[in-house]
Amino acid sequence: MFANITLLTLKAGHTMTWTDPWLALIVQQPGFRGFLSSELLDDASHLVLITLWQSAEAAASWERNDVYRRLRDVEIAPSVADVVVMPTHVQGAILGFDGR
Repeated sequence: MFANITLLTLKAGHTMTWTDPWLALIVQQPGFRGFLSSELLDDASHLVLITLWQSAEAAASWERNDVYRRLRDVEIAPSVADVVVMPTHVQGAILGFDGR
């Protein structure tokens, strides 16, 4: 499994939510396994987004997806001051765990 850990710094006065178009698109992407997003405590201007992928190639194919790139450039980029993406191989994950 592979993950992209993305740190987003929002522009002053901007907020970010993961919109329906983004969710609808990413869940259809081959190799997509899930995501987690979080604001850093006491600092809504910094967000962490972790997307989980079957492989590094699956993650790379998402970045090449033309529909995603347009969505990113038109809807996401205007709110973002800085982006840092850290690609990583996942050492372990439990997906779909219901707590029982």
